[in-house]
Amino acid sequence: MTASKRAADTLIIVALVLLAWQALHQMVGATALPGPVPTLAYLAEFVPSERFAENAWATLVCFFYALLLSYGIGLAIAHRLMADNTVVVAGRDEAKLAAVVRDNPSLRARVLDVTDEEQARETIDTVARDLGGLSVLVNSAGTIARSDFADSDGATLEERDVQTNLLGSLRMTRLALPYLRQADDAAVVFLSSVVAIAPAPGFAVYSATKAAVHSLARSLRRELAGQVRVFDVLPTWVDTGLARDLEVSKLAPAAVAEALLRAMARDRYEVLVGQASAVAFANRLSGGLAETLVARATRSA
Repeated sequence: MTASKRAADTLIIVALVLLAWQALHQMVGATALPGPVPTLAYLAEFVPSERFAENAWATLVCFFYALLLSYGIGLAIAHRLMADNTVVVAGRDEAKLAAVVRDNPSLRARVLDVTDEEQARETIDTVARDLGGLSVLVNSAGTIARSDFADSDGATLEERDVQTNLLGSLRMTRLALPYLRQADDAAVVFLSSVVAIAPAPGFAVYSATKAAVHSLARSLRRELAGQVRVFDVLPTWVDTGLARDLEVSKLAPAAVAEALLRAMARDRYEVLVGQASAVAFANRLSGGLAETLVARATRSA
């Protein structure tokens, strides 16, 4: 091995270690680690795409009722899209939907349980008919709860997480696909998670469902290439109603929405948000290191 090759390899390793150290520091807090923290930063400039100006998207944002809060990811995405597009939000809680529309009159709302096949089909068909088509589907329905895998209520929690997080996204996408294939510049958005890269202790089923969503997005991206763009958003913990009891550093929902819009403008299909990039890099270096990062980040959850 030449001296230049060894030097290049050393620089790569040092950069990855610094990145992982910075991620661990930010995720577990300054008091948990000794010594100074190296700083690695980058500037991502948002370059608007012409498609945002030229195409008025008919968009359906689906989310579970617990996400339908002032700072939920689904609603944050709807806020970013509604200025230039017709956006329909859907969720289980009719009262909360009414409050959202009251605060955002340009939004439309539909009551929807993504675990119900017939209701999901009716919602997709009705939205596509009323809007004259469907261009973008955002799958942000989700549930999360920390539990011991062998807890007495484990069966109920497992079924809920699988039905909502995985099968709900699969169902909505399958039903929307005929309409999306007829649209120009169509897209499907999946909300996965950093735990799709490295699992979180105490969230075994949740981690498994998000890993499955991540895999589904990758598979569909290949299958639908040239027809429908498929985006997969992998944030770290986000400050929503679902994560209110997790005592960890959290992203603002608006930051996740902004990252998604930047990615859609640039056709970057895998959207790593916050320290998810550091975890992904650490996973390439060592799966154990990535798992340690996530485990330490959820130690107080």
